[in-house]
Amino acid sequence: DPRLDGLAGISVPDVEIELVREQPKKEATSDSVSSQEDALVAEQKSGKTKTKPKGKAKAQQNKALVQRGDLLITHWGFSGPAALRLSSYGARIIHDLEYNFPISINWIPSLSKEQVLDEFRRAKKLHGTKLVTSFCPIQEMNNQPGQDIEQQKLSSKLPRRLWKSMVMDCLGQHGDDTESQCAELRWNSLSDSDLMKLVGAI
Repeated sequence: DPRLDGLAGISVPDVEIELVREQPKKEATSDSVSSQEDALVAEQKSGKTKTKPKGKAKAQQNKALVQRGDLLITHWGFSGPAALRLSSYGARIIHDLEYNFPISINWIPSLSKEQVLDEFRRAKKLHGTKLVTSFCPIQEMNNQPGQDIEQQKLSSKLPRRLWKSMVMDCLGQHGDDTESQCAELRWNSLSDSDLMKLVGAI
């Protein structure tokens, strides 16, 4: 994914990663319907029918599709507790998909989309002159060992390089000068449509 170029080594705490299995349904044709009927007849003759997982088995399968924890971006993809648990618990599903499947990442699962949008709108109102690429309004207390509460400072919930990549992907024109296009963007210049694009990226 080109959005991850140059981001190897970044670790993001408390991420939700999901293995996406649903594929767009193809329009049924006479040939496909016929082949499905033939397959059903063959199953009935053999006395073997495929059953969908139910109850506890289905719940365990659904759980395997989503994992939450720290995520590490590497040169070849993802690692870290969340990715490793997903590949472990969903091993059978991944095998059935022939190791070719999309994933969905919620970088800040502790907040709803509405809450993230509220933070962005607040940033536009209170920090309008700040550069979008260098200021992520989703922040948390930076707890350091031995520090008093008064000494603790707010820091971005997302690593700066990751946030900058998101901004350029959402708001740039995807040309050779995408970075320069976004370099001077300020929060007070963003439209509601721009804010919604950023929400979608997170």
